[in-house]
Amino acid sequence: TRRSSDLDEAVANRVYRLPTETEWEFACRAGSTSTFCTGQIIDGENANIRSDQPYWYARRSEWLSRTRTVESYQPNLFGLCDMHGNVAEWCQDNYAEVPSGLHLINIGHSMGDDDPVVVLEKMHELLNTPITANFSVQKKFDMWDAATNPVGPQNGARRCIRGGSYLSDVAQCRSAARKAQPPDYTHKALGFRVVCEQSNV
Repeated sequence: TRRSSDLDEAVANRVYRLPTETEWEFACRAGSTSTFCTGQIIDGENANIRSDQPYWYARRSEWLSRTRTVESYQPNLFGLCDMHGNVAEWCQDNYAEVPSGLHLINIGHSMGDDDPVVVLEKMHELLNTPITANFSVQKKFDMWDAATNPVGPQNGARRCIRGGSYLSDVAQCRSAARKAQPPDYTHKALGFRVVCEQSNV
């Protein structure tokens, strides 16, 4: 058994941070490719949203007009609650008009085709390139990380916000919806969740 001092040290050495935009969307979607993790529609039974102004074919219901306690609604398939609505959430990335994603431009390979199948084929080809003195394991890892979990611009006046809130138009609560504000911006419907990085400790 570990001594309590060992556990205290393990906790103290953990890294906590905001999620990148890509991490946030991956966590929100929980394996889905639909508009919301609940499917193509979402209503007041699924999330704390503007259910008095429904999105698409969702049913209209009473709008709470306030936040609710975490876990008031069912979690997504990753076990995460309130990824849609309740409060919008800060991300780590500086905002760019074009969101980062799975593409090769970030890692020094130009690409004229935006077809995701072509992107994945090129990525597969790149990552199966044999290791050489000029193409190390670390370089391959860095390329994969840059392609699958890209971060926004190094500098910027605004940070990314995702998820929408109980005050937002429901379209702003979609998995892919994004907004931005200066990092010192505050609002009663804006919050955050943290990522704890994995450790071998």
